[in-house]
Amino acid sequence: MDPNAALYDEQPSTVSEKDALVKELRQRGEAMLKAKNYPVAEKLFTCAIKHNATKMGSYNSRAEALIEMGRFQEALEDAESALAINDRGPTAHYIRGICLSNLGQPKDAIDSFEVAGTLDIFGRITPKLPPLIIKARAAIEDLKSGKKAVVTPKRQRVKEDIVKDDSDEGDGETLMKGYKTLSDGSKTSYFTHEMTEQERNLAGNFTPKAITREEADKLKKQAEETTGAGSWWAGETWEEIKQEKWIREQVRARISSLFAKVPGMSHIVRVDNIDGWDGGGYVMVKRQVKKFIIDVTFTVHWAATTDNPSDEAVIGNMEYKDITNAEIEEGSINPKISIRTPLKAVTHDRFQTALGDMKTKVQEELIAVLRDFKKLL
Repeated sequence: MDPNAALYDEQPSTVSEKDALVKELRQRGEAMLKAKNYPVAEKLFTCAIKHNATKMGSYNSRAEALIEMGRFQEALEDAESALAINDRGPTAHYIRGICLSNLGQPKDAIDSFEVAGTLDIFGRITPKLPPLIIKARAAIEDLKSGKKAVVTPKRQRVKEDIVKDDSDEGDGETLMKGYKTLSDGSKTSYFTHEMTEQERNLAGNFTPKAITREEADKLKKQAEETTGAGSWWAGETWEEIKQEKWIREQVRARISSLFAKVPGMSHIVRVDNIDGWDGGGYVMVKRQVKKFIIDVTFTVHWAATTDNPSDEAVIGNMEYKDITNAEIEEGSINPKISIRTPLKAVTHDRFQTALGDMKTKVQEELIAVLRDFKKLL
């Protein structure tokens, strides 16, 4: 019996319930990816998308499961859906490139890989790109020489060892671990790649070449003459311009006046204070390219009161931790909401509804902050 069956049939009635369900579905889906249970992962992410089709992360993760099952065309469609939500997501471009490579479109794949590398400001994807680009270039050369393009309609079968996964994530399920035999007779992971002579020629020499201080100064001077002097070497290095104060001031100014009516009651939830600040925003600049990055943490303290001074105030917090551009643009921000005043069940549900409205309003204001942030400089 599928332990997730109850989640598939759940029908949330409020925004907060829907957000909580989508978060649970995605968390379980990620766990199934790690456990290599790709069919269940696909089902969980499909259910998450059914309840909220605006989160690009759900499409990216489902595409990952589809790729592992060799369903590249469907994975490509998910990558395109993710890019329709946010065309500056490096993961979606990376997934698109993998799909196009396996669908016999190496030139378009290289374009996607290069875009992914450009957008990968945190360097999580870039290290994976060189061998993929080399392989795609080799495929292009094969096409030019008249060779038939190699398309992988499904994962290549390899020798398999049956192993027992006793980790918490695997739940004791039987998994497959693949290996292959190298030219020297040794065994290694299926994903280890030995470069062919053709690939080495296409890649060129990756060996770092030492240069003297005079040569480095000359290169720096040439770069400054081309792009203008700056506080960084204008060759291939990003300059970071911190904007923490600007982000914090904008968030505070936009959120401080928000309020929400508690349904069926005379209480109104208002922002009381904002503290717990960490991070903010910064602009990365290289030549004429600018990347605007938000990574901020803060806590909104709220209080719900009425016009009657004798009515007890209800207080609580909304904790926003490590909020990034992607979460803002996806609408996937899920603060930790707490109600510190003891309430009866019915009253508690009403406040949860009001706080769900507050969360939506904060989301809208953060979108506005990100939009204005990108207009700086």
